[in-house]
Amino acid sequence: EEIHSFLAFIKDSLYYAPIALICVTGMRPGECCGLMEDDLSLSGSLSLHQGRNAKGNTTRMKTERSHRTIKLTSEISGILRDYIHEKHMVGCMKKELFVSADFQPLRPDVLSRHFRSLLRSYNKTKKTQLPEIRLYDIRHSFATNCLMDGAKSKLVSEVMGNSVNTMEHHYAHLRETMHEELISDYAEKII
Repeated sequence: EEIHSFLAFIKDSLYYAPIALICVTGMRPGECCGLMEDDLSLSGSLSLHQGRNAKGNTTRMKTERSHRTIKLTSEISGILRDYIHEKHMVGCMKKELFVSADFQPLRPDVLSRHFRSLLRSYNKTKKTQLPEIRLYDIRHSFATNCLMDGAKSKLVSEVMGNSVNTMEHHYAHLRETMHEELISDYAEKII
């Protein structure tokens, strides 16, 4: 609910599409900023094969698993297509998927600054305050929410470009919590 409310709040922002993409895929900000328009297929898949650093240079992906294809929902695919269309309508023909206000390839540090600014604006206008997290922390929120909803570690790790071992190491505390809840729920039924 909080993520939905925040995304609705920033819908008219230039940075809505990349932030929404990060929220629904758990992608690293550098991966998001490294995307090219032709990485989005007609079928709605997104191929990740390069990143972008804070200096604006393209980079290699963090690991081999980071090279991946993600099947997007029609909603997020539509958001990305609308973004590309609007970008072209204002005369920006850059091949990079996401650009900054001055039509330069979007850098992850710029996106992170705008995310923080949008989050502060949201908190100033809303009764329910969101934690002031880093943009990268959305990746952790994605993993936590998916795992708590019962998604398999292997599937979440594939989408995020991690190994299952990395996923289980970073989110071991969730497994403990889920074990406690499972036993507690079952114990209530039989004791």
